Amino acid sequence: MSTPREIDPEVQAARDELAASLDELLDRVHPRTVAHEFTSATKQAATDAASFVTGGGLPHGDEDASRARNAKAALGVAVGGAALLILSVLTKRKK
Repeated sequence: MSTPREIDPEVQAARDELAASLDELLDRVHPRTVAHEFTSATKQAATDAASFVTGGGLPHGDEDASRARNAKAALGVAVGGAALLILSVLTKRKK
């Protein structure tokens, strides 16, 4: 049977590991961190979409799958926005 002296270091190590995990989790969900990650992903998607439009193609590979998806979404938003703008101008001209 283990004595309290033998168990204390293990308990302290478990507490330290739990505290480190909790700190990491709190950092991941902090609004500033989430906003920074969103901003970075949006900028990367715009850059990838611009690269596609200029003939560079979309990112490929397993690690770039989310970048390609985000670039396609950015292109879709741009095309949809352009279509709405054109429709808006055309309907105002008819009046």
